[in-house]
Amino acid sequence: MKKREVNLENIILTYLPWLLSAITLWMTYLQGDMNKAAWVIGLVGQLGWFVLTFVSGLYGLLPLNIGLTILYARNYLAWKDKEKLCNENKSLD
Repeated sequence: MKKREVNLENIILTYLPWLLSAITLWMTYLQGDMNKAAWVIGLVGQLGWFVLTFVSGLYGLLPLNIGLTILYARNYLAWKDKEKLCNENKSLD
Protein backbone atom coordinates (compact mmCIF):
# COMPACT_ATOMS: atom_id res chain seq x y z
CA MET A 1 0.00 0.00 0.00
CA LYS A 2 1.44 3.33 -1.07
CA LYS A 3 1.49 6.01 1.61
CA ARG A 4 0.05 9.34 0.44
CA GLU A 5 2.24 12.36 0.90
CA VAL A 6 0.69 14.89 3.27
CA ASN A 7 0.64 18.27 1.59
CA LEU A 8 -1.84 21.08 1.10
CA GLU A 9 -3.06 19.75 -2.24
CA ASN A 10 -3.90 16.33 -0.77
CA ILE A 11 -5.63 17.92 2.21
CA ILE A 12 -7.73 20.10 -0.10
CA LEU A 13 -8.64 17.21 -2.39
CA THR A 14 -9.49 14.92 0.53
CA TYR A 15 -11.37 17.17 2.95
CA LEU A 16 -12.63 20.24 1.07
CA PRO A 17 -15.36 18.34 -0.85
CA TRP A 18 -16.81 17.18 2.48
CA LEU A 19 -16.79 20.70 3.91
CA LEU A 20 -18.28 22.19 0.75
CA SER A 21 -21.01 19.56 0.70
CA ALA A 22 -21.94 20.46 4.28
CA ILE A 23 -21.96 24.18 3.46
CA THR A 24 -24.20 23.58 0.44
CA LEU A 25 -26.65 21.50 2.48
CA TRP A 26 -26.72 24.12 5.24
CA MET A 27 -27.29 26.88 2.69
CA THR A 28 -30.16 24.94 1.10
CA TYR A 29 -31.74 24.37 4.52
CA LEU A 30 -31.58 28.11 5.26
CA GLN A 31 -33.14 28.88 1.87
CA GLY A 32 -36.11 26.75 2.90
CA ASP A 33 -36.51 28.99 5.95
CA MET A 34 -36.45 32.06 3.67
CA ASN A 35 -33.26 33.22 5.39
CA LYS A 36 -31.28 35.63 3.22
CA ALA A 37 -28.08 34.59 5.02
CA ALA A 38 -28.27 31.44 2.88
CA TRP A 39 -27.04 33.43 -0.11
CA VAL A 40 -24.07 34.84 1.82
CA ILE A 41 -23.15 31.34 2.98
CA GLY A 42 -23.47 30.18 -0.63
CA LEU A 43 -21.10 32.92 -1.78
CA VAL A 44 -18.55 31.95 0.86
CA GLY A 45 -18.91 28.33 -0.22
CA GLN A 46 -18.29 29.31 -3.82
CA LEU A 47 -14.82 30.50 -2.84
CA GLY A 48 -14.11 26.96 -1.71
CA TRP A 49 -15.54 25.52 -4.93
CA PHE A 50 -13.23 27.79 -6.95
CA VAL A 51 -10.25 26.57 -4.91
CA LEU A 52 -11.28 22.95 -5.41
CA THR A 53 -11.82 23.50 -9.14
CA PHE A 54 -8.33 24.89 -9.66
CA VAL A 55 -6.49 22.52 -7.32
CA SER A 56 -8.19 19.46 -8.82
CA GLY A 57 -7.85 20.70 -12.39
CA LEU A 58 -11.55 20.09 -13.03
CA TYR A 59 -11.96 23.24 -15.11
CA GLY A 60 -15.30 22.04 -16.45
CA LEU A 61 -16.75 23.18 -13.11
CA LEU A 62 -15.87 26.81 -13.84
CA PRO A 63 -19.11 27.64 -15.70
CA LEU A 64 -21.09 26.26 -12.76
CA ASN A 65 -18.90 28.14 -10.23
CA ILE A 66 -19.30 31.41 -12.10
CA GLY A 67 -23.02 30.92 -12.72
CA LEU A 68 -23.81 30.06 -9.11
CA THR A 69 -21.74 32.98 -7.82
CA ILE A 70 -23.74 35.36 -10.01
CA LEU A 71 -27.06 33.77 -9.01
CA TYR A 72 -26.25 33.78 -5.29
CA ALA A 73 -25.26 37.46 -5.42
CA ARG A 74 -28.36 38.32 -7.46
CA ASN A 75 -30.65 36.40 -5.10
CA TYR A 76 -29.12 38.00 -2.02
CA LEU A 77 -29.67 41.47 -3.47
CA ALA A 78 -33.21 40.61 -4.58
CA TRP A 79 -34.14 39.24 -1.16
CA LYS A 80 -32.54 42.25 0.54
CA ASP A 81 -34.53 44.66 -1.66
CA LYS A 82 -37.75 42.72 -1.08
CA GLU A 83 -37.15 42.76 2.67
CA LYS A 84 -36.52 46.51 2.58
CA LEU A 85 -39.73 47.06 0.59
CA CYS A 86 -41.74 44.93 3.04
CA ASN A 87 -40.34 46.89 5.99
CA GLU A 88 -41.21 50.20 4.32
CA ASN A 89 -44.77 49.00 3.65
CA LYS A 90 -45.14 47.92 7.31
CA SER A 91 -44.05 51.36 8.51
CA LEU A 92 -46.76 52.96 6.32
CA ASP A 93 -49.50 50.93 8.03
